[in-house]
Amino acid sequence: MSMIRSLRSSYKGWLLAGIVLLLLIAIPLVILFSSLFTTPQSSKAILEQTLPGEAFFNTLALCVIAAVVSLFLGGGTAWLVTQYQFPLRKFFSWSLALPLTIPGYILAFTYAGIFSFSGPLQTVIRNQFGQDRAQALHFDIMNLPVLGLLFALALFPYVFLSAKAAFSIQSARQIESARSLGKKGSSILMKIALPLSRPALAAGVFLVMMEVINDYGAASYFGIRTYTTALFRTWGYDIQAALLLAGWILLFVFGLLIAERLLRGKARYQNTARQSYVPITPLKGFRAWTATFLCSIPFVFGFLIPFSFLGYWAMQTAPKIMNDHFFVLTWNSIQLAFIATIVIVVVALILAYVRKLHQSFSGKIIAQFINVGYAIPGAVIAVGVLAFSGWSDAMIAHFGSAKGLFFTGSIAMLIFAYLVRFLAVAYQPLEAGLEKNHGSLGESSRSLGKSPLRTLLFVELPLLRNTVLVAAIMVFVDVMKELPLTLILRPFNFETLATETYRHAKIMESVPESSSAALILIFIGAIPVFVLSRLMTEKHGT
Repeated sequence: MSMIRSLRSSYKGWLLAGIVLLLLIAIPLVILFSSLFTTPQSSKAILEQTLPGEAFFNTLALCVIAAVVSLFLGGGTAWLVTQYQFPLRKFFSWSLALPLTIPGYILAFTYAGIFSFSGPLQTVIRNQFGQDRAQALHFDIMNLPVLGLLFALALFPYVFLSAKAAFSIQSARQIESARSLGKKGSSILMKIALPLSRPALAAGVFLVMMEVINDYGAASYFGIRTYTTALFRTWGYDIQAALLLAGWILLFVFGLLIAERLLRGKARYQNTARQSYVPITPLKGFRAWTATFLCSIPFVFGFLIPFSFLGYWAMQTAPKIMNDHFFVLTWNSIQLAFIATIVIVVVALILAYVRKLHQSFSGKIIAQFINVGYAIPGAVIAVGVLAFSGWSDAMIAHFGSAKGLFFTGSIAMLIFAYLVRFLAVAYQPLEAGLEKNHGSLGESSRSLGKSPLRTLLFVELPLLRNTVLVAAIMVFVDVMKELPLTLILRPFNFETLATETYRHAKIMESVPESSSAALILIFIGAIPVFVLSRLMTEKHGT
């Protein structure tokens, strides 16, 4: 009986730990929601002056452009590589994920540098055809439609990977049946594949829109006023006004979440464990090379061209850039990402284990709350964390003898903000791994009197080590390339590769000098993209 009581107490202890962690993570979001009702009139007046009227329209327009183009690029190429055989098909089945390694702000900086007056394209035209021809052919890309297109080139792999998985297995039997009845490819796509793959496509499009809302570097560089750039500007005037704007952005994001749920309807992913794969139809002649050409367009413009120019600029500027300062900021980035990854993975593992131990309403709440966190833009979370750190410093000054800033501008608060922002990135694979992780072994261990902690350490974790590694890699890369959150909360005179890229491109107006830092971020970002793409290729046979 005493052992049973001890186990029950241990189970309650894990649930209590999970609730405490969630309450801590929820504090910045609660602060943002409360600002909607507690902001003074003076701060509202400041917000009316600093918030441009076109911010909402620009944000929505960028989201729509990026979402629609990403749907065509990602969905179209995924349909081709999963359904047809054509030259370079196997290459495109994994390489079309590579644009995801280039953050949107780096892609925008790069194309701005290519098309600028002093860029390589204008330089070649001036040298070959003269100044007048160069001016006549100059094309200004610093506008909203082009930025939306660049976002799509950087983010369409979210749709591609989701659609590829769905097209490979999700509707295999239905597609085979339609083919046997004489239906053609376009009819099968519109009437069968797309309706059945709607949850996957909606999830990919939603991720694209969330990344667009989160962006600050590209919109700021292009001079386009969005909610995020307005938040930075307002934050410089009045923190209360910034909190109110962040609360509005939070409501906007939740509106998109609700729209995504409605778009899915009652559709859910099917269990594909016993489903067959779709037979691949070979294409010949003109149709085969047309498919190759269509798949090459997003790859060339989304990865090959920007990567090539960044490599060229890096070789030119390396002697000037590769100094002690560059290695210090590289170390700053790696060290910060490493510490944040450990914290986030540990917290995610605890919460995922609590979810497994408590298959109840409380466990479902944990999962839903964590999933919402990743949808919130980094700048919004940063403002909430900044308010929380200011309140904490005020409490210490009020009740203690020490004065000064203990949390504001500290590494601890920056890591806490990363925890709020990227917890879902680690939680999702860990929760899935624990659910598939030979549940009977964990149950057997606990039924033999082993505590949940010992079961987690000696039974669950050894079986989960590959999943933990994947989660850690994904978090590490996301922290490395995060820009708006880092810009707001980083300690004074503390730079990372992401902030250095922005500083050179925006403040120093030298895109080539930002290329070395950008290339390091791209190479690091290629690790999870390559691993994920290979795993999907092995799993789905495409």
